[in-house]
Parts: sequence; C-alpha cells; structure tokens
Amino acid sequence: MVATASDPFEKNFRKWYQEYSTKAQINADPDDPKHFYDYRSWYRAQQKDPKKYAPVIDPGDLRFHAPDEFKLKGHPNPPKED
Repeated sequence: MVATASDPFEKNFRKWYQEYSTKAQINADPDDPKHFYDYRSWYRAQQKDPKKYAPVIDPGDLRFHAPDEFKLKGHPNPPKED
C-alpha cells in the first residue's frame, strides 16, 4: 500500500524529514533513489526510541549522519563493522 499525504504517519514523517533534510543539507525528497537510505524506517524507530536513533554529527566531516542500520544496498558508505 502506498502512503498518501493525508495519511497521519506520512504527514508527520514528511514534516520530520523536511526538518532533517534542511539541517543535514540533503535532497528534500525522501524517496530519491540516490539516498540509498530507508528514512521511513528510521523515522519509525526514532519515534519508539529517540535517543538511540537520533542523528549524530560525524567529527570527521561535521555533517549529520543517520544510523547505519537503515542504509540500503548500494549506499556509497557501507555500514561500519562493530
């Protein structure tokens, strides 16, 4: 099922993503295939555990980064091994 803009989850997700994409200086379209990232799954996880799934600023590049576990196959920066 495709979410619509009137769906409460999608409406809240879009608001959250707009704020995040502005801060992170990334494409404002969460569905851009160049992201290689599942932003909806990250948003769902963040709603359940905001501290665990908060974005962090990488000291190496001083940019916002989201958790590796939501990266999709083909992401240019593969998930880090623990």
